[in-house]
Amino acid sequence: MQGIVRDPATRQTGLNGGLVNWYENGDHYIGPHADDERDMIVCSPIVALSLGATRRFVFTKRTSKNALNDDVAVARMELLVGDGDLMVMGGTARRTHKHAVPKTARCREARISVTLRCFQ
Repeated sequence: MQGIVRDPATRQTGLNGGLVNWYENGDHYIGPHADDERDMIVCSPIVALSLGATRRFVFTKRTSKNALNDDVAVARMELLVGDGDLMVMGGTARRTHKHAVPKTARCREARISVTLRCFQ
């Protein structure tokens, strides 16, 4: 059964791997970072499904020598990502910006983030 479910989606999208993050409450967070892309297909999308508590998702402009910042107009962008929201990070966004889920003092509920990726 797994092959029947997985194969059509993999062929259509190229999404062939995933990662699950668990945030127990607002004290659980991930600071600004860029994903390790060594084994990923260049400029492939990352699809993220959020389940549970609404949390802030923050993009900040990268400042490293390897960033493609010359044409980046937005230095910081903040989104509220809620239960059932689906977000796609595509194009060069991962190379121009870092992303984070900051601490949220008032959040007492859990959140699960499921990300799907395109690996070589």
